[in-house]
Amino acid sequence: ETDHYYSWGLARVGSNFNELFLTSSNIRNEYSLRAEFDYDQNAEIEVNYNRYLNDWVRVYGGVNTETSTPDSYDTFNTVGLVGVKYFTPYRFNVDVSMDHQLRPRIRLDRELLIFPRIFLEGEYEYRADFGWVNDLENNKSFESETQWLVGVAYILSRNFSIQGNYNNRYGWGGGLLARF
Repeated sequence: ETDHYYSWGLARVGSNFNELFLTSSNIRNEYSLRAEFDYDQNAEIEVNYNRYLNDWVRVYGGVNTETSTPDSYDTFNTVGLVGVKYFTPYRFNVDVSMDHQLRPRIRLDRELLIFPRIFLEGEYEYRADFGWVNDLENNKSFESETQWLVGVAYILSRNFSIQGNYNNRYGWGGGLLARF
């Protein structure tokens, strides 16, 4: 039974942006896909292989690609990633990684059931570029990018929720969450 793979996913279809999470795992191995795109031709896709070291810690390697020209699918920046994910005692998911352009990233997310059918979610991501590989504009010592989301969802059924959120990149929006 431990070698059997189980798969699940989540799709967020919203008025401001869309997300897709797909995961397939057994007791020690996990394959995951995370895709995010909006209606102005901005996209980010990440594919990872995770290896569980224990119940809470896993190391991973993968590929991340995102549009490098705003509002256009013409050019993408694709990088390789290595990192560590940790599920903390207070149910925070912490993800620390470095891409092959030597840009560190930290991602933190949490879902919290605040009432029997209402949950609150938060997500924060910070990425820095110190110019170790890339040339930075205007002789800066570093460039950074921050993305965060705060949302509330009402559970309609086991597989569906309606949700509203604010994302600092895409603004206010609402829509449907589907779990499968």
